[in-house]
Amino acid sequence: MKGKRVIITGASGAIGGAIADIFYSHGYELILLGRSMERLNELKDKIYKGQNKGDIYIVYYDAKDGKEEELLKNLIDKYDNIDILINGAGIGYYESLIDLDDRIVKDVFEVNFFAPLRLTKAFLQQTQRPLWVINILSISSKLPVPFSGIYAASKSALYMEMESARGEFSNDIKIINILPGRIESAFSKHALGTKYFSHGGKRARPEDLAEVVYDAFEKEKREVIWPSKYRYILYIQRLFPDIYIKKMNNLKKVYEGKK
Repeated sequence: MKGKRVIITGASGAIGGAIADIFYSHGYELILLGRSMERLNELKDKIYKGQNKGDIYIVYYDAKDGKEEELLKNLIDKYDNIDILINGAGIGYYESLIDLDDRIVKDVFEVNFFAPLRLTKAFLQQTQRPLWVINILSISSKLPVPFSGIYAASKSALYMEMESARGEFSNDIKIINILPGRIESAFSKHALGTKYFSHGGKRARPEDLAEVVYDAFEKEKREVIWPSKYRYILYIQRLFPDIYIKKMNNLKKVYEGKK
C-alpha cells in the first residue's frame, strides 16, 4: 500500500476527519483539503499522534473559487500519483420553496455539484490507473424531505452524473456513491436558510460512517445507503407515496426558524 494517496475535500469537518483517519490507518498518505487551515492542522496533529504511517499534506481549498483544475494540476505535479478522490465537502440549505434565495441556491449548487464535478474532471486527467472516486452524498439524493429541496437537488445532480459516468469508463475507473442519513456533526448548525432541523433523534457516528466508506472501497461497492433503515423508508416512499407524503407533513414540525 506504500505510496498510495487519497484526496479528501471537506476534511476539516467531522465526517471528512473520520474518513481521513481510517484511510491513514490503512497506510494511505493524505491530501486534506478545506477552508480552515487551523482545523486541518489540528486534524493532522491528531492523526499523527495516534499513528505515524505516512505523510499528511494539508491544502487550502474553497469550493466556490472555481480553481479545481489548477489545484489538481499542482497537486499531481507535486505528489506524482493520486489514487483516490473523496468528494466530501458540502453545505446544507433549509428553506421553504416560496422563500428561496437565488443567490444562496447558486452557492449551494456551486459547492455541492459544480465544484466536485470540476474536481473529478481534473482528477481523471491522470494517465495512471486504476482511479477511484468516492462521493459522500446524502440519502436526500433519493428521498425528499421538507425544506431541503435545493440541497437534495444539488446532491441528486451529482449522484446522477456519477451514475451516468459509469457507462463512459472502463473498469479501471471506479465510482462509489455513499448515501448516508443523519450523522453527528455541525452540518445542520452551519446550514444556510431560515429553517433549522431541531429534532434530536439518534444520529450515526462519523467514525461508523468512515468504516462504511472504507468497507465500500475495499469491496468495490457501487452504492451504499446507510444506516440500513433508510432502505425501508425508500421502499415506503416508492410503493406508498401517499403515506410518505403524510409522514413528510408531520416532519415539518421538527423544523423551526433560526433565532
